[in-house]
Amino acid sequence: MCSKKVFIKSITTLSLMWASTVLAADIIPEKGVSLLMVNGSEDVSKMKPSALKSGQNQIVVEMDKNIGKGSSNGQFTSAPFVITFEAGSDDIKINHPKVHSIQHAEQVFKNEPKWRLTSAGKSIDYKSNELKGKKGFMPYSDMDELVKEYNQQNGIYVGPAAITVAAASQVEPAVKSAKATPKQQKPSQAVAHPQALEQMQAWYLKASKEDRKEFRKWMVDQD
Repeated sequence: MCSKKVFIKSITTLSLMWASTVLAADIIPEKGVSLLMVNGSEDVSKMKPSALKSGQNQIVVEMDKNIGKGSSNGQFTSAPFVITFEAGSDDIKINHPKVHSIQHAEQVFKNEPKWRLTSAGKSIDYKSNELKGKKGFMPYSDMDELVKEYNQQNGIYVGPAAITVAAASQVEPAVKSAKATPKQQKPSQAVAHPQALEQMQAWYLKASKEDRKEFRKWMVDQD
């Protein structure tokens, strides 16, 4: 009975997490905004949409745009900024602060530049801070480490949404695990959203016929 409860509970959790992944939104950079990192990953396209996760997200962006007219025309590139915000199922667009010349842009970014984040046509709240680089040549060459330090200093945890579940191979001995000594107990494994479906399948295949029957009944009740 205990094994059955563990199985159903774990599958339920995985189902919910998988569903939230499917509904996750994208962050869409407008012209003049470059995406440098999304939730701790530098594996992003600077000018194309990137996937977010449901809940808190963190991006690193910079304004990089040719602005001004005539003799004052030129390329302006800001320092990187760390922006933290909440995301739901709707895509989020991010635009740079309104500026009309390089001199104006420099002045705007000396203070607190107002990035424009919108979702479904409405502005969304966010927290923004300039990412401080290292001294010397190429201050942002190790951006991943700089962002980690920033998050540690501000008590922020950002990463791929994950859940903690027992491994599929531990379903059957669930009742016995309570008697195991600390040395015998295996640490739980973190399963990222993209693997949720695979984990569900693993639990199902490992389950007994009775547990599978109970799970199918539960799935029908959810429709």
